Amino acid sequence: MTVNRNKILRAVCLSIAAVSATAVITTFGTTNAAYAKNGNGGGNGNGGGNGKGGGQKSDNKSNGNGGSNASGSNGNGGNNNGGSKGKSASSNGAAKKAANAPTASSGKGNKMALALGVHPSELGALNALNASSNAYANASPNSRVGRIAAYRQAVLDGLPLEEQYATEKAAFDGMTPPARSIDDIGADLTAKTGEREGIASQISALESYLETDGLTDDEIAAAKGQIEQLNIQQGQLDGGSEALEAEQGYAEMYMQAEMDLAALEGTLGAQMTTQRSLLAAASNKPVDDRIEAAVRSLLGF
Repeated sequence: MTVNRNKILRAVCLSIAAVSATAVITTFGTTNAAYAKNGNGGGNGNGGGNGKGGGQKSDNKSNGNGGSNASGSNGNGGNNNGGSKGKSASSNGAAKKAANAPTASSGKGNKMALALGVHPSELGALNALNASSNAYANASPNSRVGRIAAYRQAVLDGLPLEEQYATEKAAFDGMTPPARSIDDIGADLTAKTGEREGIASQISALESYLETDGLTDDEIAAAKGQIEQLNIQQGQLDGGSEALEAEQGYAEMYMQAEMDLAALEGTLGAQMTTQRSLLAAASNKPVDDRIEAAVRSLLGF
């Protein structure tokens, strides 16, 4: 961001002028002996003022149509304070104090820093981030602006990783954690598989039995009835196994997503550490999360 230095200088000058004027008014108000000379064009005295209208010489009072209001001086056309030749010590002190007083913000960047809850004084040398784009383009790598530029580039390089992490974390946060562990689900699934295999063996044995010669109709009917019941049980076991397999698959997917997110978080953490070290190298003051957040905002991130 480019700071408008002319506006800043005008603001400082107006501040100095306002304080100086106040100091002179105070000086005039406390002076008891002021003399106005030379009515034509106003009078000059140790504490007096200059007026445009004609006045008459007096020890303590002068009247003029456009005169100044000094100690005991009345004019019809307005006041011109601050025109005395003798300047008081308090006036000089106030003017110097106003000239040297630091402002709360000296540009758009600093105003934004204050809005973000960070005082410009806390940014220290990082206030250089308000440099122009031309300054960034031509900055030496070891200069203050050059180091800020290196930090800015590191943030740009890390943005795709931040976006990926944000996307994957949002998706993971939207998942419901499994009610049971993969091991518990697997144990149930193994048991179901064993039951299915047992039923399949019984069905196979009954089918072989039906091929035996000399079976009565009742024996054949009984064997077929058993096979029918076993098929029903096997169908129920198949449905239970499918549910367990789906539960197991979801639990595995959840665990994989958690592992992937943790790995991505580690990579992002390393990237953020690099960025923080670059920002610290560009600063002359301690850098914490609050300062870095403000800097990123001021840089447009």
